[in-house]
Amino acid sequence: LDFVECGTVSSDMRLEFAILDVRNLHQNKNWQKLFDVDPSAAKIENNVKNSNYTIRANVTVQLPPSMADVESCIELSFEALPTEKRELNDEELAFPSNESQYVDLPRGDSKYAKLILKRMERRRIQINLYHIPVEEKAKGWIGSFSKTSVPSDRGKSPTHLGKVVLDLKKLLSKNSIAGDFPLMTSNTRVAGGIVGLSVRTGAPFDPSRKESVTFDTIPFEKMSFSAPPEAGEAVK
Repeated sequence: LDFVECGTVSSDMRLEFAILDVRNLHQNKNWQKLFDVDPSAAKIENNVKNSNYTIRANVTVQLPPSMADVESCIELSFEALPTEKRELNDEELAFPSNESQYVDLPRGDSKYAKLILKRMERRRIQINLYHIPVEEKAKGWIGSFSKTSVPSDRGKSPTHLGKVVLDLKKLLSKNSIAGDFPLMTSNTRVAGGIVGLSVRTGAPFDPSRKESVTFDTIPFEKMSFSAPPEAGEAVK
């Protein structure tokens, strides 16, 4: 996994978030209830009747978005749709995600930068994963002839599948946190399912603490990242 850290641009001080994939959801108890999955089955079938949903990852970074709003947190959202309807073995139930998202955080001696540095010592990143029902919505005045599927929070409520919690203080001494993280329940029990994710930046927030490259979890089976936008381009 050295390329996760070494692949960053040292001059790019933004924080990059990537939800790479979600796997083994058939082991998740709430997922099993939604789709009547038998956890002891040798095969998991992703039936057409079960395809009207999306997976959403809501990311909360427990840092203030600005000095004018020091009580709020930075919020991001990722969504992924199943790419195909096919039989899957009991080792994989994967959902590729959309592109990376970036957060600008200050460095240096400004009041805001010092606040960020102080709060990173004890704050966290929390990733909550949800199953979101999708509704068929009419598209324009020709809606009776053409329909499109859109995520909907109306009708059936989103189902919480679990969460991943990361300590921000790790980014004080290194420039990435990456790996396969198990989904956990609100009371820190294993919920079932794995999220492959990466959080990285050009350099540690406190260079005086810089560590050698280390990783906290088992390696990804696969990883890919979008190239960071050039300077001056709009940040997603």
